Amino acid sequence: MSNQRRQDGDETWDRLLNWTKGQKASERLSGHILAAEGYKSINPSHPLGGQDGLKDIVCEKKNKKWVAASYFPRGEKSFKDIKKKYLDDLKGCDINDIPNFIFITNQYLTLANRKSLKKVSSVDDVEIYHLEQITHILDSQENYGVRLQFLGIKMTKEEQLAFFATMKNEVSDLRKYIVKLSSNIKESNYSESFIEELDHIENRMTSISMMLPMSNLSYSIKDISTELDLLDNRLNDFFILDPIYSLSNRIEELMIKISTVESNLLSLSTYNINEYEQTLDRIIEKLNYIQRVDPKN
Repeated sequence: MSNQRRQDGDETWDRLLNWTKGQKASERLSGHILAAEGYKSINPSHPLGGQDGLKDIVCEKKNKKWVAASYFPRGEKSFKDIKKKYLDDLKGCDINDIPNFIFITNQYLTLANRKSLKKVSSVDDVEIYHLEQITHILDSQENYGVRLQFLGIKMTKEEQLAFFATMKNEVSDLRKYIVKLSSNIKESNYSESFIEELDHIENRMTSISMMLPMSNLSYSIKDISTELDLLDNRLNDFFILDPIYSLSNRIEELMIKISTVESNLLSLSTYNINEYEQTLDRIIEKLNYIQRVDPKN
């Protein structure tokens, strides 16, 4: 029997539809999906069981508060069953006095189905995340780690190359952000010690950037995670400044992505690691060249 996974999103689609992990995992996965879609202050109610007041998750986006419900049965259900569950969960808006509703499901819903569900909704706003949409979200680069955690799907060679190239860009972008922030603060009246701390932060981001490409992938990932963790801790003292707070959030998001890489590297054994590193080196060399030629990009 072949262990090769199905392509074109079919593996992700099938594992979502034939969900076997129960309500706890579905609510936690739903939280990750909401985070990927830009929702903030994500607050799960009782993923381990208990009375949740018809609100699996409460979250916020664009100054609006939302009640989110997760429906992940095993196998395909009739639209009648899906609609019944939808209407039951929709009551959570009235019970919790929250006017906006999110329905997250592993079921296939046509455009007509989604239109029908929204039509019967007596709330201010509704968002529906269905099987095809969730598949697309989990097959995007920033969610490879979430896909691995909840569906057990490792990255392909092509996905890993894209992942590392994207991570290199994000580290570079963070460094540019720090340089700009540091420059603005140096023109202000902040203390000399604070400015020295920002210089230290900038140097640490440079050292993180230098870790890519990686001669020893597994150990280098640990080093990068350690560096980012130290950097994030140093920023905790500066939350009084909104730009610093924003920077810390960006670094924390990058740390979450990096923390999944070691598990993903398990699939490297399926092909020649030298070929992988050579290709990765070429990608990063081009990125470095672009940055040297035009550091404003």
